Amino acid sequence: MAGWDVGSAPISSTQVELANPSTSALVAALTGLSNVPYEARFTLGASTLAKFIIEHSASSTLADDVREASGHLGRKTVFTQTNASAQYVWRFKPEANDILRVRVTAVGGGAVGGGTAQVAGMIQLEKLA
Repeated sequence: MAGWDVGSAPISSTQVELANPSTSALVAALTGLSNVPYEARFTLGASTLAKFIIEHSASSTLADDVREASGHLGRKTVFTQTNASAQYVWRFKPEANDILRVRVTAVGGGAVGGGTAQVAGMIQLEKLA
């Protein structure tokens, strides 16, 4: 007989859809993390070419407070194609009250047909056993 455990309920970030965002616009964030192992899923997409920055930070300021030490996510760059999404999955153990955030830093070429460029992102965490 097989058993199946659904695990802990995932924690979802704020989710924002932006039209023609400025550079460094915050797309998604999760705050108040505990000092336990997590698996993070970053899902990002845009209606045009886009460059996203995923950050693991010690504070909410956008200054250089990114955690780069071993076992931390630090800062990663993710590019998406027109009308496509990307997913980045990472396992880590944060310090108490760390922050995960996603910023869009470049949107290229405008939307298909000359419309508005749309950008969206989400972070989902699941505690690991």
